[in-house]
Amino acid sequence: MTAQDARLTGRELAAVLGLLVEGLTAAVIGRRLGIATRTVHKHLEHVYAKLRTDNRITAVVRAQQLGIVPVLDG
Repeated sequence: MTAQDARLTGRELAAVLGLLVEGLTAAVIGRRLGIATRTVHKHLEHVYAKLRTDNRITAVVRAQQLGIVPVLDG
């Protein structure tokens, strides 16, 4: 799988996945983006499917391996 294969939308990539990498919960992501927690969960479902994962840890690791998001230090 390549980064292009994932076909993440701007919202999935920049907003949801980017904040997920920071270790934020769905509730906090929702507050930051001004959307409902349920909407965040829907975005996460789509991210998981596109990255062929089933949880946030694996999604973050896969996205980092593909170079979609940076590996954070610390």
